[in-house]
Amino acid sequence: MREKIAELEWLQTNQLGSFSMGCVDRVPRRKYHSLLTVRDPGYGESLNVLAELGECVSAGRNNYFLHNIRHTNEAAPQQCKIFSDFSCNPKPRWIYRSDDFTLERAIELDPGQDTVSVHYEFADIKAPLTVTIEPFFVCRPIHDLTRENPFLDGAIRTEPEGISFKPYPPLPRLFMRIIGHGASFSPSGRWDKNIYYSIDHERGYEPREDFYCPGTFKLHLDRESVFHFQLGLNDLSEKPRHKRQIKPPASSTLKTSASSYLFTGKDGFNSIIAGYPWFGEWARDTMISLPGLCLSTGKIKEAKKILASHASLFMKYFIPNAPTKSERPQNIMVDSPLLFIRAVQLFSEYADKDDLRPLMPAVFHILTSLKEGRDDRAS
Repeated sequence: MREKIAELEWLQTNQLGSFSMGCVDRVPRRKYHSLLTVRDPGYGESLNVLAELGECVSAGRNNYFLHNIRHTNEAAPQQCKIFSDFSCNPKPRWIYRSDDFTLERAIELDPGQDTVSVHYEFADIKAPLTVTIEPFFVCRPIHDLTRENPFLDGAIRTEPEGISFKPYPPLPRLFMRIIGHGASFSPSGRWDKNIYYSIDHERGYEPREDFYCPGTFKLHLDRESVFHFQLGLNDLSEKPRHKRQIKPPASSTLKTSASSYLFTGKDGFNSIIAGYPWFGEWARDTMISLPGLCLSTGKIKEAKKILASHASLFMKYFIPNAPTKSERPQNIMVDSPLLFIRAVQLFSEYADKDDLRPLMPAVFHILTSLKEGRDDRAS
């Protein structure tokens, strides 16, 4: 049973549709597992940025490795011996217990920007500890893989808040820091090769990838300590908002899970993610799921914004299944406009006339187009 729990996957998202996901035992099993995948990096498809953190806690002669990366041809990875507990409500959280210390580790995405924080809370420290943290980057489109290459620029720049580096010219600069405790950083610029993804192998995909580590953060602890590793695509200036949280009731957990699929793009377009990690916003899936994710959970304002965003597309053509920035629709689904009308009808049970009025031009456009036999694919 413990082995089955170890392989369970967790997911965390923010309001931009960016996400973190992985397995309980911290073994990356898919190329989609990461601590930060950015939904809209400013060009192209989603960007897998930070694959994992390599963490080691040293107490005297004891070295405790918390991460659990598997390489090609290695035996199946073993659960970290000091791993004690995991929970995912409201945030992914690991508990480690040893004879030398107790550690609570949690992951949190900033709701409104592409920044991830990993929080560490050490207690019951029996002797001085040395903590090392190595960020492992892939910095590639979500469906691709990366291998060691001469094009990655590992030059480190000191910032007012931490350090930064820009791995490839088209990508945004990446900012990192440790806050809450003094830390040193030693540049290394090394590749960790042949990371093995067992689920991708089982599905018939290439299962090997290389991670890039720009260097190592090191901290020395001699008492109870709380600190945070933070990575973002913008200069880091605000302190993380991490607070100890009580596990919410099941009903609240369900609402939180439902909210994970609602997002607002950087262009202001409101929609629903069809599914993590593969899919983006699909109009058909959005209209089917909106009543359950929004109306039944009391998110009426969110439903209004989503319907208004999709309604704006109807003035050009029938809703595309996958909205695009181009002037041509994509993957038109014949039932998408009808599902939109159905969603508006259900929304009307929760809204007043002022909420409905902006949506009606799109409804009339759909009905008129169907009556006249117009096919926007031919336009």
